[in-house]
Amino acid sequence: SIAVDTKADVIEVAQNLCGSVAERMRFSKEMETAKLNNIKIVFLIEDKRFKEKEDLFGCKFKLHDGRTIKGEQIATAMSICEIRYGCEFQFCSPDEAGYRIIQILEGGK
Repeated sequence: SIAVDTKADVIEVAQNLCGSVAERMRFSKEMETAKLNNIKIVFLIEDKRFKEKEDLFGCKFKLHDGRTIKGEQIATAMSICEIRYGCEFQFCSPDEAGYRIIQILEGGK
Protein backbone atom coordinates (compact mmCIF):
# COMPACT_ATOMS: atom_id res chain seq x y z
CA SER A 1 0.00 0.00 0.00
CA ILE A 2 0.99 3.59 -0.50
CA ALA A 3 -0.09 6.79 1.23
CA VAL A 4 0.63 10.42 0.41
CA ASP A 5 1.18 12.92 3.22
CA THR A 6 1.28 16.49 1.95
CA LYS A 7 3.46 19.04 3.70
CA ALA A 8 2.87 22.76 3.24
CA ASP A 9 6.58 23.53 3.05
CA VAL A 10 10.05 22.48 4.21
CA ILE A 11 9.43 23.96 7.67
CA GLU A 12 6.62 21.46 8.30
CA VAL A 13 8.95 18.56 7.43
CA ALA A 14 11.72 20.07 9.55
CA GLN A 15 9.33 20.27 12.51
CA ASN A 16 8.57 16.54 12.11
CA LEU A 17 12.18 15.46 11.70
CA CYS A 18 14.16 18.00 13.72
CA GLY A 19 11.62 19.66 16.03
CA SER A 20 10.91 18.96 19.69
CA VAL A 21 11.57 15.55 21.21
CA ALA A 22 7.81 14.99 21.50
CA GLU A 23 7.28 15.86 17.82
CA ARG A 24 10.12 13.59 16.67
CA MET A 25 8.83 10.72 18.82
CA ARG A 26 5.27 11.13 17.48
CA PHE A 27 6.54 11.18 13.91
CA SER A 28 8.79 8.13 14.46
CA LYS A 29 5.92 6.18 16.01
CA GLU A 30 3.68 6.97 13.02
CA MET A 31 6.42 5.93 10.60
CA GLU A 32 7.08 2.69 12.47
CA THR A 33 3.36 1.86 12.40
CA ALA A 34 3.25 2.45 8.64
CA LYS A 35 6.33 0.27 8.10
CA LEU A 36 4.92 -2.56 10.23
CA ASN A 37 1.75 -2.45 8.13
CA ASN A 38 3.65 -2.43 4.81
CA ILE A 39 2.53 1.09 3.94
CA LYS A 40 4.95 3.25 2.02
CA ILE A 41 4.48 6.92 2.79
CA VAL A 42 5.37 9.51 0.18
CA PHE A 43 5.78 12.95 1.69
CA LEU A 44 4.84 15.51 -0.92
CA ILE A 45 6.35 18.84 0.05
CA GLU A 46 4.49 21.70 -1.61
CA ASP A 47 7.35 24.16 -1.90
CA LYS A 48 8.14 25.49 -5.36
CA ARG A 49 11.58 26.71 -4.27
CA PHE A 50 12.99 23.15 -4.23
CA LYS A 51 13.01 20.17 -6.60
CA GLU A 52 14.99 17.69 -4.46
CA LYS A 53 16.45 17.47 -0.98
CA GLU A 54 19.93 18.44 -2.20
CA ASP A 55 18.46 21.85 -3.09
CA LEU A 56 18.14 22.47 0.66
CA PHE A 57 21.93 22.64 1.03
CA GLY A 58 23.09 26.15 1.83
CA CYS A 59 19.64 27.22 3.09
CA LYS A 60 18.61 27.96 6.65
CA PHE A 61 15.15 27.51 8.13
CA LYS A 62 13.61 28.89 11.30
CA LEU A 63 11.61 26.36 13.34
CA HIS A 64 8.55 27.31 15.36
CA ASP A 65 10.58 27.24 18.59
CA GLY A 66 12.90 29.92 17.17
CA ARG A 67 15.85 27.64 16.42
CA THR A 68 17.52 27.97 13.03
CA ILE A 69 18.36 24.74 11.25
CA LYS A 70 20.52 24.16 8.20
CA GLY A 71 19.07 22.63 5.06
CA GLU A 72 21.83 20.02 5.15
CA GLN A 73 20.52 18.76 8.50
CA ILE A 74 16.98 18.50 7.16
CA ALA A 75 18.16 16.68 4.00
CA THR A 76 20.20 14.25 6.11
CA ALA A 77 17.22 13.59 8.38
CA MET A 78 15.10 12.92 5.29
CA SER A 79 17.66 10.41 3.97
CA ILE A 80 17.84 8.62 7.32
CA CYS A 81 14.04 8.46 7.45
CA GLU A 82 13.91 7.03 3.90
CA ILE A 83 16.40 4.31 4.81
CA ARG A 84 14.88 3.51 8.20
CA TYR A 85 11.20 3.48 7.21
CA GLY A 86 11.13 3.06 3.42
CA CYS A 87 9.34 6.36 2.89
CA GLU A 88 10.10 8.93 0.21
CA PHE A 89 10.27 12.72 0.10
CA GLN A 90 9.22 14.51 -3.08
CA PHE A 91 8.82 18.20 -3.89
CA CYS A 92 6.32 20.01 -6.08
CA SER A 93 4.73 23.42 -6.40
CA PRO A 94 1.35 23.80 -4.69
CA ASP A 95 -0.47 23.99 -8.03
CA GLU A 96 0.98 20.58 -9.06
CA ALA A 97 0.01 18.82 -5.81
CA GLY A 98 -3.33 17.36 -6.93
CA TYR A 99 -1.86 15.93 -10.11
CA ARG A 100 1.18 14.56 -8.27
CA ILE A 101 -1.00 12.85 -5.62
CA ILE A 102 -2.99 11.06 -8.33
CA GLN A 103 0.22 10.13 -10.16
CA ILE A 104 1.80 8.69 -6.98
CA LEU A 105 -1.30 6.75 -5.97
CA GLU A 106 -1.64 5.30 -9.46
CA GLY A 107 1.89 3.94 -9.22
CA GLY A 108 3.84 6.55 -11.13
CA LYS A 109 6.77 8.44 -9.68
